[in-house]
Amino acid sequence: MTEIGTRNPLSHFADHAVDSVLPLRNLLPAPSPWGGPLIRIRDVAPVARLPDFESWLFTWDDGDGGATMRVRREQKRYRLRMYEMCDFLIDVEGCDLAVEHLPHVDADAIEHMLIDQALPRLLSERGDLVVHAGAVCVDDECILFLGDSGWGKSTLVASFMQRGHALLSDDCVVLDVARSSVHALPTYPSLRMFEDSMAQALGGSVVGRPIAFYTSKQRVALADDVAAPARSVRAIYVLNDPAADADGTTIAPLPPMDACMAIIRHGFRLDVASPAQHRAQLQQASAAASRLRVFALSYPRVYERRDALVDTLLAHSRSR
Repeated sequence: MTEIGTRNPLSHFADHAVDSVLPLRNLLPAPSPWGGPLIRIRDVAPVARLPDFESWLFTWDDGDGGATMRVRREQKRYRLRMYEMCDFLIDVEGCDLAVEHLPHVDADAIEHMLIDQALPRLLSERGDLVVHAGAVCVDDECILFLGDSGWGKSTLVASFMQRGHALLSDDCVVLDVARSSVHALPTYPSLRMFEDSMAQALGGSVVGRPIAFYTSKQRVALADDVAAPARSVRAIYVLNDPAADADGTTIAPLPPMDACMAIIRHGFRLDVASPAQHRAQLQQASAAASRLRVFALSYPRVYERRDALVDTLLAHSRSR
């Protein structure tokens, strides 16, 4: 468990620096001197209980009738509730956050919820196209894997790393569509994996550390102390649901409209009820889909076939 302090070095998340009273040990240091956009995390405080509300803008369901996240609008800020134990009070215009958490929620758990949910949704609300994706370097570009949690993004990324391809990001990527080509901005360089998957994909010598008290996943840091630069995106592969059986590997191009909707489906949003934000995300996703090669990837989740899968994807991504 890490302790909450008052001053910490600036951290780096996509193209933003983060000035936080909470130590963020999973983010890399921001370049110095820093002249770009800044996110401030100004207050992290325990509360006896989280406030009750009759209504929320949106609730993300865990599939079993419970809520993993809820969001509501409170004047000029949003309240993002995580797992009924931590609230992020997000001022989008001011680009700052405050945190209210139940007493048993430690700093490591807060950081996990912050970097994997709150920060991506803040950047999305500020106009970035943020997607739930893993990214690895191939030659001087990168390829992305889009998919839900538990669909195998981290294991697939780790398989590429075993073959010498550098990790850009495990779970969250910002897509810059302002240029003629689409560039991926990484957020933080670590993997989140279950211990058995980690041992099979990375070898028994790799040691992870717990992410948070409420999950058995481990976090594996796999980069030096310098943030990776943005890379041009060569291709995007949208993973199939592993619950749907796949006998072999198939790669099928997605039409631009389907590609656009896949990017939106796997995107981060904060105010999902905002028509303006929906239009902005649709425009960006459409622009990205029109400039990229996007494919549906279906493959069996069998560790013994991962080298052949990597070979197939490398050959496919390098074909024009």
